[in-house]
Amino acid sequence: AGADKVSINTAAVKNPDFVAEAADKFGNQCIVVAIDAKKVSAPNEADRWEIFTHGGREKTGINAIEFARKMVDRGAGEILLTSMDRDGTKAGYDIALTRAVSDAVRAPVIAS
Repeated sequence: AGADKVSINTAAVKNPDFVAEAADKFGNQCIVVAIDAKKVSAPNEADRWEIFTHGGREKTGINAIEFARKMVDRGAGEILLTSMDRDGTKAGYDIALTRAVSDAVRAPVIAS
């Protein structure tokens, strides 16, 4: 009995070392980092995907692709990726975001 995997979202953003501690204790196959990302743009900058927390209400300023890489380096066994631009739109998955994260990490990426 018990959980096979746990999903960590805001806690990973606030304390990335928590992911490493959890992976050391339970094994990286049990640690799933959930990333809620939205495409953002700024004047004179290329578009990028930024992480939002608290159900998509709080901007973090953190690049989603760099964060995914950092989380896998710290021990996340999987990334659960949600595109806030597509969530609930019935427009399908954000293939560009999913591909960018998949290309950046060596762990499975679950499109949500």
